[in-house]
Amino acid sequence: MRVSTIVATPGFLNLDGSEPFTHRAMQVLEAMLEVDCVVGDPTLRFSRVEDDNRTARIPFAGTERVYAKIDGAEHTPEEWAAQGHPEYPILTFLVATEH
Repeated sequence: MRVSTIVATPGFLNLDGSEPFTHRAMQVLEAMLEVDCVVGDPTLRFSRVEDDNRTARIPFAGTERVYAKIDGAEHTPEEWAAQGHPEYPILTFLVATEH
């Protein structure tokens, strides 16, 4: 998945273990193009895909769920720019309380 902008919320940036999740989520999104949401789940031992392959759930060593979510993937960055929205698609990293 090619994105135009990557952002992270303050809650995510201040969370222990956010960097390993960021790297793993990027690997999942690159390998599985149909996935537009990666959930880091502290209760999981093994990764799985659900929601018709749109959501990947992966183990997370932290204490709360974290997310990597792509918004605006229905168009290419060039299509969004032509419509005046060069910032899309956006990949956002956030914690569950900010979802």
